[in-house]
Amino acid sequence: MSTTAEQVKHVYQPIGSARKLFSAKDPEVLLSGPAGTGKSRACLEKLHAMALMNPGMRGVILRKTATSLTSTALVTFREHVAKEAIDSGEVRFFGGSSQEASLFKYANGSTITVGGMDKATRIMSSEYDIAYVQEAIELTENDWEAITTRLRHGRVSFQQVIADTNPDTPYHWLKQRCDNGKTRIISCTHEDNPTLYDQEKQDWTPSGASYIAKLDNLTGIRLDRLRYGRWSAADGLIYDTFDGQVHLHAPYRIFPPKDWERYWSIDFGYTNPFVCQFWAKDPDGRLYLYREIYRTQTLVEDHAEMIRKLTRIEGHYDPPPVAVVCDHDAEGRATLEEKLGISTVAAHKSVLEGIEAVKARLKVQDDGKPRLFIARDAVAERDPQLVEDKKPTCTQEELLSYIWTKTVSHDAMKIPKETPRKVDDHGMDAMRYLVAHVDLIGRARIRTLTWLSQEHHEVMRVASACNNPQRPLADHGLKGRCCLDPGGHQVGGGERHHVHLLAVEHRGCLGGGVQRRGDRGDLGRSGCPGDLLSIGSCLRSCWRRCRRSGSSNGRSSRSRGSRDGESCTGPGAEDDQSCPGDGC
Repeated sequence: MSTTAEQVKHVYQPIGSARKLFSAKDPEVLLSGPAGTGKSRACLEKLHAMALMNPGMRGVILRKTATSLTSTALVTFREHVAKEAIDSGEVRFFGGSSQEASLFKYANGSTITVGGMDKATRIMSSEYDIAYVQEAIELTENDWEAITTRLRHGRVSFQQVIADTNPDTPYHWLKQRCDNGKTRIISCTHEDNPTLYDQEKQDWTPSGASYIAKLDNLTGIRLDRLRYGRWSAADGLIYDTFDGQVHLHAPYRIFPPKDWERYWSIDFGYTNPFVCQFWAKDPDGRLYLYREIYRTQTLVEDHAEMIRKLTRIEGHYDPPPVAVVCDHDAEGRATLEEKLGISTVAAHKSVLEGIEAVKARLKVQDDGKPRLFIARDAVAERDPQLVEDKKPTCTQEELLSYIWTKTVSHDAMKIPKETPRKVDDHGMDAMRYLVAHVDLIGRARIRTLTWLSQEHHEVMRVASACNNPQRPLADHGLKGRCCLDPGGHQVGGGERHHVHLLAVEHRGCLGGGVQRRGDRGDLGRSGCPGDLLSIGSCLRSCWRRCRRSGSSNGRSSRSRGSRDGESCTGPGAEDDQSCPGDGC
């Protein structure tokens, strides 16, 4: 097809599904197909052609969020669709304001508005002839139907909403709408894209052959959807209750409210993506992933600089995190601590336990809301290499391909064990670390109490005797020690000396022992290795267990150094109280 205005010539040849779109006059039309079939280009070309041919027409380009358009549809429109018209002055762009959306103005009086459904008031007060929705699966059905109500301008003989999308689950509302006949669906293939497929030679172009080879290397659900364009659900999906309509949250332009607790969760990588997730916890305990770094081929020290930048936006500062939870890469943690001047916490690595904790948060509660949300467009920058390789570019994109796989056993009597498939799971790991840190590490599941020094036993003995956990320890003869609140945090006292207890099922009550922060106590809660328990309540609970059982394996509760059959004589034992030693 060729459209010509004065001194302006633009040539575009629609093929296959694109040709069907150009001739379609149905009220609702959806181009559905795999990545790289030219769906967005076809929709934008039709919108541009209608604006040129119908003076005074009003069109609109939409996506779920306005910011996501700047790096997708608008780039294609400016550089490939309307380039000649923009260069000649036939089309001019106006940036809009806080009340008005941005738009392209044509010399013949036509306009094409640009906006997102996250700021619907800017665009939904106008009437249009045609609307183009990019990545329609991001919208809710209410969004979609609201758009259709605005198609009543009347400058074109028909009003229409056109959209494109990569396939999703067969149960998605958009696929159901197509199946019910409300929306016409036009399937696209890679052969429809002339840059990939030569119609005369009936063969792939060099760039097309390279692109298809990359798609052929995909597996599972990503192969189904991005190569073959099928609306399919993954077999063995781990987070099968994840629903974009429920769990995806509107993006935060700056930061969540400052009084919400912050957490960072990090999965180190270089060849594989380095992931840093920025989380906020609201007063009701819900977790929100509001920003993330997801990038390959970058050093930890450079990631540290990016983290610094992301905590300062437009003169606003993000509050410091309560904890920085990392995988067990000692070198990566050391570099990050040095460059950012913060301490980090080793992640709770029990995979199955962490997965169950995430599943519990994804479940919708009695108030109609889940306990975990992911902000749309949370990733700071998309890694161009990951985009090129058709791999996930953020945590959200990993969710629909994170599946169970069965391990093969040579023992025919053993039942195959299900484990998560270790492919494209870096955001999944980081999310699991954070949820486990918040929901699992703080649970009071005491099994053993590791040996402590004389000094620490004395601190624990006195703390346990306190009826008021906030009573200064100095009142009990430990002059210069800090006062601990019920969460184990310092609230006063002399020397900054933290004594923290972790109730971790597989690590014992103290999770590897008491951690002394000494002169680094100014790190406050960001230096704490987990959700903390009151020393007094933890110790009293342990003593109650000892008193109820009276013994452990036939022996009295004893401290390190006591022998079988001996009563406890370790530090901290006093009067008739049993020492919280290995037997507790």
